[in-house]
This record gives sequence, C-alpha cells and structure tokens, in this order.
Amino acid sequence: MHKEVDSKARLDDCRLCSGDASNHMASYLGKSRDLRRTVRAKVQVPARYVSENLTIDGTVSDLSPDGVFFCSDYLDAKGEPVRISIEVPWRDRPLHLRGEVRWVSESPRTGGMGIRFMDVSFEDRVVLSSLGVAGLGAERADVNLL
Repeated sequence: MHKEVDSKARLDDCRLCSGDASNHMASYLGKSRDLRRTVRAKVQVPARYVSENLTIDGTVSDLSPDGVFFCSDYLDAKGEPVRISIEVPWRDRPLHLRGEVRWVSESPRTGGMGIRFMDVSFEDRVVLSSLGVAGLGAERADVNLL
C-alpha cells in the first residue's frame, strides 16, 4: 500500500526544520558532529521523498554530499531504500538521488528521517556541496539558513 502525503503544513512546527536540528541530532546519535565524513549545512530546501510505502512533499535540512535530514511526521523504517528529489534554485530540474533511511526520529514536532545517499556521482556531489554553501550565505526564499 502506497501513501502519498504533503507534510508542508506540519513542517512549520517542526523544530528540526526550524533551527533545533543540530542539538537533537547530536544527542540522538550520541556522537560528536566532528565524526562525520563531510560538513553538513543547515538549509531548508523543498524536496520529494519516495519509497515503496510513501511519497512525501516536504523539506530537507542538515544537508551534505552524503545525506540529508527529511522533516516529516510520516516515517519509514530504518533501512528502507528511498529516492529523494531536491529542488536546486539555479537548475531547471531537481537533483534525483537514491538513498537509505539510516535513522528515524519519532519525536512529536521533531520527527523525520536521516537519509544517507548511495552512489552519488561527482557532479551531484558538487551540486550538493554548492547547495549547502548557497544555504549558508543565501538571502533567497527557496534556500534558507535555519
């Protein structure tokens, strides 16, 4: 059974998507952010999450070339293979990536999924890095620093 949802209405209350992501994620993982392979940028970028069970239009945050946090009250299980389409403001098409749900936060108002990308091309890694840099210095409505 496939469920299609639009989680944008609920994201206004999501603390992970509105600025509290780093503290929650660090405590959830129990690890220092220094242990990550790549630096993550605090952004708020429109995206679409598609798995066998769900299709969700929402927002990604805490973005890096290795993965994202997808804010959502609707969750898949850890290990679920997914496809993420991320809107990139300077491109005429979204960035399409494959990934896997690595961890899930079921907390009310802070829910979502940590997704690790799989088989990311060099070109897509450059775009993801650029999107993170743009988010850090952006004053545009479609890519916001959290």
